[in-house]
Amino acid sequence: MSISEELRKLVLAGLGAASVATEKTGDAIETLAKRGEEVLAQGKDMNERLRHEIRQAMDETEEPAVSAVGKDEVLSALDKLTPEERKAIRDKLDQLGQTPEADA
Repeated sequence: MSISEELRKLVLAGLGAASVATEKTGDAIETLAKRGEEVLAQGKDMNERLRHEIRQAMDETEEPAVSAVGKDEVLSALDKLTPEERKAIRDKLDQLGQTPEADA
């Protein structure tokens, strides 16, 4: 074999490698694009399910933020307060008694 034949084989091998690489790259891109579409669809589905579950949980747990406390509960709680806490409450009640709404 002459050097020109070896050189020719080397060039042909390079062209073949480039062709195979191009083909494999195209296949890989197609495979990755399909996989990306699947993942995107799964993400959208999961997002929608989570939104639905959150809305459902919020509807089920919707309660008034503040519940009314009865007079007896308040009086019972007052018995457990320290003198300083009772004074703070007394001051607040005095302040509320001085507002224009209390006179109406």
